[in-house]
Amino acid sequence: MVDKHMETRDWTLGERNKRFWAHEEEMKVADGLRLEIGKLKIMLSIALCVIIVLIAITVSTRFP
Repeated sequence: MVDKHMETRDWTLGERNKRFWAHEEEMKVADGLRLEIGKLKIMLSIALCVIIVLIAITVSTRFP
């Protein structure tokens, strides 16, 4: 009976451990995606600023 209980406990702890590490891995992936999205947002805002500056320069040279 004790052996069966110990096997069940070990199996339960092993499953919890697997779920824990799977969750940790998912969190790492999610954090990496958030970081990449942040970088892409910054790049997009810089690109939009450059486009606005180019449009302003084009308009100012056509209509002095």
